[in-house]
Amino acid sequence: MSPPEIQSLIEDATFDYTMGDNDSALAKLRRAADAAPGAFEAWHALAEINFNLRRFDDALAAAQKAHELR
Repeated sequence: MSPPEIQSLIEDATFDYTMGDNDSALAKLRRAADAAPGAFEAWHALAEINFNLRRFDDALAAAQKAHELR
């Protein structure tokens, strides 16, 4: 998956989350993170969404990965 495709997937996931489709947002972000493990933006978004959904263990894991990347 190319960097523009990863970015588009992250943007789509963000839109899904803002529209209340949390499962779709998380699935897209996991796909982005799996396809590009070095994509800080994907891990950061995963951390934020999981935190907002009060999934703190998942949020912490994603935040730690984002922190490692930056």
